[in-house]
Amino acid sequence: MSAMTSFDYDDRIFVSVDHAGDADPLRGHYHQRGDLVWAEISGGPVRHGRLAGTCDAQGVVRFAYVEVLTDGSIVVGECESRPERLPDGRIRLR
Repeated sequence: MSAMTSFDYDDRIFVSVDHAGDADPLRGHYHQRGDLVWAEISGGPVRHGRLAGTCDAQGVVRFAYVEVLTDGSIVVGECESRPERLPDGRIRLR
């Protein structure tokens, strides 16, 4: 775990609850070095996607993303995700 944050996102896989029951759910493979966070995204409506951003001491991740969707459209944007630690140790991002 990084000394800068109480949450460690390195090598975690996050699955979107909106697509969790899908045969190919939307998922992100996250990486972290210090306050730098990045991920590869695919599944569900996303053919390929990337995000890059930073994480603060409370584990809040602020990032920009770009996705190529299965219909060929391209989506770009910014997001802020706040973590919640679940009783079983998993992390939920909202």
